[in-house]
Amino acid sequence: MTTDVASAVAQTAADLRNLQIASYAAEWDAATHGTPENLEKSAQTRAEWMRYLSDQAAYERYRDWDQSNAGGDNPLLARQIRVLHRAFAQNQQDAATIDQITKLMMTLTDAYTNFRGQVDGKSMTNNAIEKALEDETDNEVRQDVWEASKQIGPKVAPAQRDRAQNGLR
Repeated sequence: MTTDVASAVAQTAADLRNLQIASYAAEWDAATHGTPENLEKSAQTRAEWMRYLSDQAAYERYRDWDQSNAGGDNPLLARQIRVLHRAFAQNQQDAATIDQITKLMMTLTDAYTNFRGQVDGKSMTNNAIEKALEDETDNEVRQDVWEASKQIGPKVAPAQRDRAQNGLR
């Protein structure tokens, strides 16, 4: 049985690795380019990863293996089973919740990626704002730039509030 368990653990780890790499790559593209296509792909890959970890049968299998010490005398296998059990346990959620989380995360990523603070009618990137805060010596200009950096707050507040009120990670 330990061989079957080890094979299942290896397959699950490989599946999760591939899903995670795809999700992180899509998230990078969304964060660096912010196009609707990249944001959508990021949401889709995140949802795939979350759906994989929400599989009830996989959760029960890893829970049972963890509780019955299916790793036997192999401490590495026992640890892998425990980690997978916990990963599946904390991700037990229905498809509607996964869709809600991914939509919310897409909204927030879009807002933070594409936000440009306004100073005297000019758009400033976050990098330009940080540079101005470091280099500017005129306190009035610095204050205007600092206030521009805070303009994102009202734009993301509703989504952040929704996230907090619904216990979404």
